Amino acid sequence: MKKMLMKIAALAGGAGVVGYMYFKKHPEKIEMMKCAAKDASRTIYNKLDEEQ
Repeated sequence: MKKMLMKIAALAGGAGVVGYMYFKKHPEKIEMMKCAAKDASRTIYNKLDEEQ
């Protein structure tokens, strides 16, 4: 069990480093994700307001 958790932690850490390096070279992707999250939350709030 402990070895499995260590492997999962190592994989998650490696994925975090790779993700950090990718987004460091492509900052426009972060901005696109921020805009997508804002649009999604705006849509959800609008639908909730319509139901009330």
